[in-house]
Amino acid sequence: MLRVLLNAGCNPNSPTIGYKAYTALQLAVKDDSLEIVDILIAAGSDVNHPPAFNGGATAIQLASKKGNINLVKRLIELGADVNSAPAPLYGATALQFAAIKGYLGIARVLIAAGADVNAGRALRDGRTALEGTAEWGRIDMLHLLLEHGALVEGLGKKQYNRAVLLAEQNGHLAASKFVKSYGEWHESSNEHDVDADSDVDVGSDVDVDSDVDADFDEECCDVDCENDLFDRAYLDAHEDWYRERYKRNTH
Repeated sequence: MLRVLLNAGCNPNSPTIGYKAYTALQLAVKDDSLEIVDILIAAGSDVNHPPAFNGGATAIQLASKKGNINLVKRLIELGADVNSAPAPLYGATALQFAAIKGYLGIARVLIAAGADVNAGRALRDGRTALEGTAEWGRIDMLHLLLEHGALVEGLGKKQYNRAVLLAEQNGHLAASKFVKSYGEWHESSNEHDVDADSDVDVGSDVDVDSDVDADFDEECCDVDCENDLFDRAYLDAHEDWYRERYKRNTH
């Protein structure tokens, strides 16, 4: 049936309708279907189609989130960008998902393919790879990230502080101590850097609340990014696309 629809001229890059829209390729990845992925790519699917504004994910981000290392490797072969920015709300990069979930093998594959261990977090409820790993107390993953250049000074000072505090707030004292050993920890570090209730939901889809009805500019432009790792340039570059999707999916 898929081949019939594609041969009839269906656009494989048309996203579904809803606040969290997916392309056919992204849905195939969600279903762990390597065969369908190959069919869709051959038919012109965009392997790097941007994630939906609210909680969406690119194909490789979804594969990483699901822990499917074979799909991750195949998508990289097909040209997937391992550094695709996260969805502005509740998103994560491929490496951030792997780090938070504890998929060490996938993290290694992504880093070998050039994944940025210091990629910025999502605007809302995001975590850098280091922060999310510390929050879940994954010392093996912390070691991997820190040995591959996770920043703890300069632009990385804030994520270093947040990583320590997130680990401590969740009872992972060994992880907290491990992260501290890589930098200069001061007990006076700003605890307001961390909102303990702002978790990245990596185990299931994120439920949407009344925030979705808020104005686009209020949602994604009123954010303090000073001394932070968030890459606002990506959002700015895709603002028209996201604004249109936002208008279509929230009204």
